[in-house]
Amino acid sequence: MKNITTILFILISFNIVANKKSQLNLNLGLDYPDKGQDRSSSATMLKFGISTKPSIFRFSAGFTLSVGSGYKQGELNIGPYIYPLAYVKKVAFQPFLFAEGKFGVGQFSSKARMDTGYGIGTGTDIRFGKSSGITLAAELHSAEEDANRFWLGWYTQY
Repeated sequence: MKNITTILFILISFNIVANKKSQLNLNLGLDYPDKGQDRSSSATMLKFGISTKPSIFRFSAGFTLSVGSGYKQGELNIGPYIYPLAYVKKVAFQPFLFAEGKFGVGQFSSKARMDTGYGIGTGTDIRFGKSSGITLAAELHSAEEDANRFWLGWYTQY
């Protein structure tokens, strides 16, 4: 199953790059574990993503790196994003909803671990130029540990 996930991620990434127009995101954020989880401290997150041609329905592939006290994990993410106002061209705010499947490899308390899970969330792209701006988003992350994630980032469409 893990090999299939990796192969799908690579194929989808190449397909997205081959499109004539894509959106590239680079985000920084925080990962807060839910109460009752093994990990009690927050982690800093770096999230990179590339998605298909800007439209109402987009498909995204990305990578997330989370680092905290005694915790390091890298995740491959793939899933759909829905931009309900994408057909409105002159709006500065583009709200979105998303669902991502995740495959993670990392270390917690000196023990290696692998997990799979999903994330669902919402956010908005705020346009500052013709094809770039900032992204604000919140995610409910469910895997070996549940967490709330918040991030701020930069995007560009090319």
